[in-house]
Amino acid sequence: MTRIIIEMEPMGVNHYVRHTRSGRHYKTKEALSFEEVGAIACRGLAVSAKAFAVTINIYQGAKKKGDIDGYAKQVLDLLANCGVLLDRNGRRTTDAHVTELHMTKQRDRLNPRTEIIVLGLV
Repeated sequence: MTRIIIEMEPMGVNHYVRHTRSGRHYKTKEALSFEEVGAIACRGLAVSAKAFAVTINIYQGAKKKGDIDGYAKQVLDLLANCGVLLDRNGRRTTDAHVTELHMTKQRDRLNPRTEIIVLGLV
């Protein structure tokens, strides 16, 4: 089991990726900032398994809002891209191997953050 605390909230799906008129996709500045802070928090942490259970607890700051289901994409992408999710041979794997996902959303005006627990299954 690995526990990760990121001192930011993830972006909801509507603020994670933008699209230009020409069809180009890009990540917003806020999304890139979350990924940078998240990469530091994930440094040196990994879980090796065939499948994973992930718990994500979002603590929103003052005047923040968002749909709980919109936060999962950025957090799961972060775990895969930072190498937290590894197969049994120690190679990076995708978030497609997350077979259980549990989420909560709460308010903490003074300490907004994202707490993640990754558990290897099987």
